[in-house]
Amino acid sequence: MKFKLLKLFFIFFIILHKTNSQVPIEQTEQIWIGNEFEFRLTDDIRFELANSLRMDITNSDIANSFLQFGASYRFLEYFRISGVIRIKNSEPEWLSEYFTNFNINIPIGDFSIKTRTRYQNKDNIYRLKELLRQRLMLEYQVFDKTSFAVSGELFYETNRDFIDRSRYRFDVNHKLAKRHELTLGYLFETQHNRKTPKNRDVLYIKLSIRVI
Repeated sequence: MKFKLLKLFFIFFIILHKTNSQVPIEQTEQIWIGNEFEFRLTDDIRFELANSLRMDITNSDIANSFLQFGASYRFLEYFRISGVIRIKNSEPEWLSEYFTNFNINIPIGDFSIKTRTRYQNKDNIYRLKELLRQRLMLEYQVFDKTSFAVSGELFYETNRDFIDRSRYRFDVNHKLAKRHELTLGYLFETQHNRKTPKNRDVLYIKLSIRVI
């Protein structure tokens, strides 16, 4: 079973790369630092508050920073829906983004298969942007407090009918305490259908804290 899961996930990554590969024109490197606070009213109802600072190492400046608030409800054992509001400081102005997430988490032994379908309504400096994002993640519990995860994600821009970008991620999650978790990761992003498409390498760190 474990071998089949790894094989299927590997095939997904190959298809994702072959379908959307482009020759990059620019290469940038970033570091993302974030915090996330979770409030559980019940096992089904949760609220979250998160912030992030994203630094562009290539250009030696701050790419953007944001503050977001979200609420989620678990309808079924493996299915959760959430809504998120994000306020982003992206020069030269503040922008707002709205997410609707449909999350599925299916545990299979030491593995977990996770999918996230996200509808994103995003203010752009020049126009309104609507994205449909699909992410597939495979997580493996290596030790009691440590897990590895790999994922691939496609960004489809609905109002212009094309693939906007693709992302590949590798995460290491470690529980520091009962309600504290640290995530270290690497993300590779390719932008598509642009006059100047980019490849982006990102190293990120996130501290997640469950308050209640």
